[in-house]
Amino acid sequence: RIQILFETKSVMTANSFTVLRECEFDFASFSVAVIGNYALNNGAVEKIGEAPFKMYKPWNGVKTNLVDGFQGYVDTAAREDGHAALDELLSWIQRRPYDLFLENVNVVCKRGILRRIGSTVSCKWESWKYKVCRYHGIIFISDHASHNDGNTEHLQKCYFSGEVFEDLLTTVHAGGNNCKSYAVAECQLKDIKCLIAGEVDCRDNDHYVEIKTAQASQISVRIAKGWLQAALLGNDKLVYGLRDEEFNLSSVVEETVGEIPGKYEKKGKWRGTYMFGFIHAVLQALQNTVPEGGICTLSYDGGDSYQITLHHEEDMFLGDEFQRFVIKSKDKERVDEIEGRWKVDGIGPEHIAKLCLQPE
Repeated sequence: RIQILFETKSVMTANSFTVLRECEFDFASFSVAVIGNYALNNGAVEKIGEAPFKMYKPWNGVKTNLVDGFQGYVDTAAREDGHAALDELLSWIQRRPYDLFLENVNVVCKRGILRRIGSTVSCKWESWKYKVCRYHGIIFISDHASHNDGNTEHLQKCYFSGEVFEDLLTTVHAGGNNCKSYAVAECQLKDIKCLIAGEVDCRDNDHYVEIKTAQASQISVRIAKGWLQAALLGNDKLVYGLRDEEFNLSSVVEETVGEIPGKYEKKGKWRGTYMFGFIHAVLQALQNTVPEGGICTLSYDGGDSYQITLHHEEDMFLGDEFQRFVIKSKDKERVDEIEGRWKVDGIGPEHIAKLCLQPE
């Protein structure tokens, strides 16, 4: 059991309740549909709707050490500001027509956040920390800038070896070495509709492929995370490079995503239904607790505490431009009227979102 604690603050009601780690989930109530894509090149979102993808090429059988050349490696993702990943998705949303997106959406976040929350039921030792806000009825979840994974040399080697292995199995990206491709999807978890985005490692014809590495002796356990990550975006294939403790690549396994639970759950002592069920339970708790305009930190410290805490915060992490976009998607005529006053009276753009929220 994991207890979710909510701190008593002005915008939140004091609350504390327990969520079962073993939350059953009927996969018939889960669906995912990819609705778009974009490329990220040196931190800038580009090629909306026509992002190039790397293509999959089967392993050539050559065994290699995956950390050769590791010296001096710096993981670029670890250096990003905590909100940068969400900003990419928000930038994509803003480039779409007002009336096509955010309709009936309950949650907006990157896929990795749902994957990490869901993995809590099988990886209780991994901590996580996110910023959450509720804006016009939608829950937005972002990485927290102050949180890190305990950036050890071993963890850096894991990141590095993953990138090297991915390069072994994919063609060169058409957008250049610094270009990454993402898919945007609508993910339905029972009654909760999520708009998510996640990186696509490569494509095999028309199918998305997720590429991972793991120590060979631990594959039955480690594959749970890879499976969840792939399933959330509707990937068809999951490919694992199996290595030893010294990062020597020994073999490669290709799995069909839908067949993984039946093949690995019992041996790895994990349940895919519990992972999806726990994601739904946490999102439902946020929906039921965070009020309109509420901003908070959602965190899990890992270990044996089994406590997820929700602390009130003041700083809004959604930019003024995106807030204005959301408002315009709800009440276009009102925003047009205020923007007209801006042009006539010289109201600064930074005040538009605030004016739109004021009573008429």
